[in-house]
Amino acid sequence: MKPHLTLEAQLSLLVTNGLKVSDPDVFLIFLKQQNYYRLRGYFHPFLAEVDGKVTNQFMPQSTDQTIIELVEFDRKLRSLLFEALAVFETQFRAVLAYNAGKASPHAHVDGIGLATDFKTAQIDSAGSGHEEWLIGYRESIRRHRDNDIVVKHNTSNDGKFPVWAAVELLDFGKISNLFAGLDEPVATAVANEFGGGARFMKGVVQSLNNLRNHVAHQSRLWNFYYPQNPPSRQALLPDDLMHVHDLKDYERSKLFTRLSVLLWLDGENRFGLDLKPRLFDLLRTLPESEYIKLSSMGYSSAFQSSNLWSGFSH
Repeated sequence: MKPHLTLEAQLSLLVTNGLKVSDPDVFLIFLKQQNYYRLRGYFHPFLAEVDGKVTNQFMPQSTDQTIIELVEFDRKLRSLLFEALAVFETQFRAVLAYNAGKASPHAHVDGIGLATDFKTAQIDSAGSGHEEWLIGYRESIRRHRDNDIVVKHNTSNDGKFPVWAAVELLDFGKISNLFAGLDEPVATAVANEFGGGARFMKGVVQSLNNLRNHVAHQSRLWNFYYPQNPPSRQALLPDDLMHVHDLKDYERSKLFTRLSVLLWLDGENRFGLDLKPRLFDLLRTLPESEYIKLSSMGYSSAFQSSNLWSGFSH
């Protein structure tokens, strides 16, 4: 295990490894606020490679100011995405509750409106997907036992929560899993509200839940590789997202694919945030450096073919 280093020792190590630090006092404060280990992900594009392996040595012209600007760019991007994802999550909860509630006020519990596969136990599992989901659902109710919604329904409705009340007690992961378990007609009704097909939207919601958790935990967006991608089959993609099919696998696993999905969901400012112009303006503030490129976030010429990215240039 590596030894604990004081802030001064961390700074000295970075300078020894070739980072040009113009103001040591300012950068010491920066190190104190950011955590050296967290910053490793931001250092990565500035580090030299030897025989295909990344070293600890900074390449020429790597400066403290550029790294500070990159971290600040990432913070602003995270804040904007938090806004957009919060609005989408609220809207999606409402649309899911409304359409599932039409199938049955207690669709999430009685199974009416849920897919047969979701309600059927698989050979290699102890229970069905729905049974496993219900375990998490009941734990959420228990955890929120002092919530006004829970107190009200425990008092007047024998602890039975209609789906439009239940969705307000669930994290977005459980909402995503419930949506994935909806029967085709109900899932299609939900997906139609956003302009996509049921299979496509199920993949989108799972991917955005992953991104939402990433953003909520203040994790690095820059250059991050996401394991769970939105669907990319041409037969499933809306017209404005056809460029996703043309991306290389590693490009599809980066942030720009998710930005495309959010722009598509936002449409003509559905979120009411002016997301597109704000996002474009922010992306143009990416620090100027020969080591920092939008391609590290998954951007490629394929995006230029989509109406979603019309007017964007860096």
